[in-house]
Amino acid sequence: MAHAPQSTHLKVLVVDDYLDTAKVLAEMLELDGFRAAAARDGQEALDLAHSLRPDVILLDIELPKLNGLEVCRALRKEPWAAAVAIVAV
Repeated sequence: MAHAPQSTHLKVLVVDDYLDTAKVLAEMLELDGFRAAAARDGQEALDLAHSLRPDVILLDIELPKLNGLEVCRALRKEPWAAAVAIVAV
């Protein structure tokens, strides 16, 4: 498995309604040198994204409160999020 260089400090937000899954993936990313956080619903994802300003978002589509598409649309309205890579998972 290739490891990310420790100097990247990329920020990743993992969003999944199965919080344990999101947390484990975030922890694995941190072991590879990324800064990571986990959210379990669409509203929490938006709140964390605004404070974390991630470089990458791994976004589940079927979420409570706001679904992944609604989260993506809301983020794309934010100037700071224009270059954020959003990956549907």
